[in-house]
Amino acid sequence: MQAFALSVLEQGHGWIGEVVCQSRTGRQLEIEVSASELSLSTDHPSCIIALLRDISERKIAEARIKASLAEKDVLLKEIHHRVKNNLQIISSLFDLQSGETKDKTVLEMFRECRNRVRSMAMIHERLYSAQDLGRIDAVQYLSTLTSNLAHSYGLTSRHVQVRLEANEVYLDVDRAIPCGLIVNELVSNALKYAFQSAEDEGSEIVVQLEPKRDDRLQLTMKDNGIGFPAEVDFRNTASLGLRLVNSLVNQLDGEIEMREVDGTCFVILFRVGGTNLPEAEEPGLN
Repeated sequence: MQAFALSVLEQGHGWIGEVVCQSRTGRQLEIEVSASELSLSTDHPSCIIALLRDISERKIAEARIKASLAEKDVLLKEIHHRVKNNLQIISSLFDLQSGETKDKTVLEMFRECRNRVRSMAMIHERLYSAQDLGRIDAVQYLSTLTSNLAHSYGLTSRHVQVRLEANEVYLDVDRAIPCGLIVNELVSNALKYAFQSAEDEGSEIVVQLEPKRDDRLQLTMKDNGIGFPAEVDFRNTASLGLRLVNSLVNQLDGEIEMREVDGTCFVILFRVGGTNLPEAEEPGLN
């Protein structure tokens, strides 16, 4: 008791803590103790006043809530794991089916579908292994995605380089999947059409993800290829990939514009509500 009193006096302000004690019936109780120094007068020494509150029921309720949350985390991880496995099976089916045809157009369709499925499977794979089930590291995800695309299109034997420039950004699953699919479509289009020769030195595709103010992100995909065909309106085209990009931008409630400066450049701006972003520039398509 003396040590307790000295501890309160040393702090010089209200003291609060939790202790475990035993009742007269032998029951274990968790007690919250609030204590502070009380000066009666200058002629009398200070005394300690303490308030004891039984918080045993609250602790039991907290333990139940923590156990329930832990169980839900396990279930969510299992869901992401199973979704990832199912998507990987679909991706493998595209690979197997590709071996049944020599038609280059059909093979390209299979490859495009497989890459789209893989971009979604990677989201669930990262959520399964993440500590925070509510968001994923966008930089790591896009880095893996662009590397997989480079491998899919055989860039190891070509001079085209795919480069990612991004800050530390986290996305929730509702934004990560559309964002990944957009990158998949635009990078794939550039790999297929932007460069006249695979042997051209200095050919590159750059993917940028940078924060703006007001919880907005700017996604930029640019290449230094031959440029986008002047006669094609990217907002109204028969291309499935570009139609998908426009639909996904609308899904993100974002804006998209195309620029032609030494190649082709797509700039997309969308809001990321509730996501922690680093210090950013003013909003706007820059």
